[in-house]
Amino acid sequence: MVDAGYAHILEEGDFQGGMSMAEHLYKLTHLDVLTVEQTMLYGHPAASDDHPYYTPVMDRLHPKEPLVFISKSGQPWSLRPGYDVSVWFPPQTLRRGRPTWLDLGGERMPLLRQWRALQSPLPLPGRGTLCR
Repeated sequence: MVDAGYAHILEEGDFQGGMSMAEHLYKLTHLDVLTVEQTMLYGHPAASDDHPYYTPVMDRLHPKEPLVFISKSGQPWSLRPGYDVSVWFPPQTLRRGRPTWLDLGGERMPLLRQWRALQSPLPLPGRGTLCR
């Protein structure tokens, strides 16, 4: 596992006029790593700073834990090209100074094991129909 910020996991595309860390890693190892974007789909202190998709999705689903979306064909959804999947974080509720979603409902496995289909598909602008 490699944890990186500021678009260093971008698999392709312009990264400050050069290659991202993920591109260098692939060049060295030839491993197709899973790149998980976690920096855009969360509630900000000022709602005006939230991504335009964030509030409609949170208002519809009322999640208690982070979400990822997959298509009906099983492909993970990413907000932007160059990443494998984007994570949506629920509105923050703190308990003992930590977001309550961190306990993952007592689960000990990664978020990817918690994917499940929605009863009704969720349309997102320009992206088609997605399932949680």
